[in-house]
Amino acid sequence: MSGALLMLAAPSCSKDDGTALEAPVEQAADSEQPAEHINEPAATVWHVTLNAKTASNGISKALSGDYESGFQGKFAKDEEVYAFKILEDGYEEVGELTAESDGETTTFTGEWTGSVSEGDELELRYLSPNFDYNGQDGTLENACKHFYATAKVKVTAVDADANTVSLEDATFEFCSSMVKFTLTEKAVTSFSINDGKHVIKLAFAAAAKEFYVSLPPSDVKTDYTIMASDETVNTSVIKTYNLEKNKYYTANVTFFKALKGEFTVNGEGKTVCFASGNLRYNADVSAWSFAPTQLSRIGNASGNASETAGTRDLFGWGMWLEGQDPMESDDEDNSMYLPSVGDGEEFSNNSAIGSDWKTLSAEEWKYLIEDRDYASDKYGLAEVDGVQGLILLPDDWTLPTGLSFNSGVADYSSGEVNYKDVNNYSAADWQRMENSGAVFLPAAGNRTGASVLYVGVSGYYWSSSAGGSDYACNLGYYSGEMFASHNGIRYYGFSVRLVRSLN
Repeated sequence: MSGALLMLAAPSCSKDDGTALEAPVEQAADSEQPAEHINEPAATVWHVTLNAKTASNGISKALSGDYESGFQGKFAKDEEVYAFKILEDGYEEVGELTAESDGETTTFTGEWTGSVSEGDELELRYLSPNFDYNGQDGTLENACKHFYATAKVKVTAVDADANTVSLEDATFEFCSSMVKFTLTEKAVTSFSINDGKHVIKLAFAAAAKEFYVSLPPSDVKTDYTIMASDETVNTSVIKTYNLEKNKYYTANVTFFKALKGEFTVNGEGKTVCFASGNLRYNADVSAWSFAPTQLSRIGNASGNASETAGTRDLFGWGMWLEGQDPMESDDEDNSMYLPSVGDGEEFSNNSAIGSDWKTLSAEEWKYLIEDRDYASDKYGLAEVDGVQGLILLPDDWTLPTGLSFNSGVADYSSGEVNYKDVNNYSAADWQRMENSGAVFLPAAGNRTGASVLYVGVSGYYWSSSAGGSDYACNLGYYSGEMFASHNGIRYYGFSVRLVRSLN
């Protein structure tokens, strides 16, 4: 009953460099044939009758159909099932079967490539030959082809004369998890999803907002790093899932975009790009985001004025890190605001949105404002479309034609700053400035408890550096002056503008 070995290529994933990741032990062997098999006779054709049944908790992906119709237990003509004999130390592929017709019961014709006997236990694996996105405009590039569905059956009869094998009825269950991703940014041209073992790469023929991916289940929560590109800016997000097999999940993906300007922040040449807006946290849906524009600020409203609900953009020191409570608003007790970080030390924790987004240290803020080449020419106060704030210019800067820029921060003896008198830009003018790499840090004020003060007057941006047992350093500008290592009490609510290192 055996013939020449003819096997399907093992389902595999691709690394960024195109090499294959290690396949699980139960996957089929590689499809390349050893030279000694070339002249052997063709495998014997066997016929198998198989009844496919629906699992009680079937995932929302049919063998024939789309993700929304549910598992139908029906095969489409030419869909394939692969038979593996269950051994004590693994699996042996014994058959490659193709459906000859549609329906719950269909005759499979294939090449039976291994010996089986009555009573043998087999695992049947269903892999769609044409993975379909159900009309989405996303197209698969190098996706991990995990087993979509499996079934355990026994061999009930073997007839060598008639070249037939009879199997028990099969109940297929999905052993992967299906995740539907919904994107907030539609101008995306490529994707990769990385869980530390597998890398799934997707390319889009046109801007897509939704797509489906089959992901391996996990016994514990797994961080999936999602990287995307819109041709000019790389974006990323980390989602944590505890995926179970045969389950359907949905995920709303918020992109954390970086601006194009590059800024040197220390004497060793470290460069960073700034986030596209101040950091925000929505307590109602437990989600982080960047402000929709650099000009956006919440002020004394929403989550800044509440300890439990709404969206906040003024945080106690370190409350945007993993494991911290971003809605903490104690205005008397510093004990929960990273008390383990002592005077002159820096926290090294990852931000809640991922390890690649950091907070500048006090020394980096100082270098940016005082020590990089032509530093004093690359910052200035401004009013942009009616919003007051501080402008930072990148290392390589070309002023857009027809605009002017006044650098520095004037020392107003009155103690108040008229931002408009320093630099004044319309929304259209600012868009040209931003396109050239300029960063704007709005004067969002500061919060104590649920009270926000000095919106439009001053701005305070946390660093990662402690300034004392109850204090931490920040960039502050107010009363016509700016300090790159200003000390603030840790429970104060200050703004956070994250950066991502470029080297």
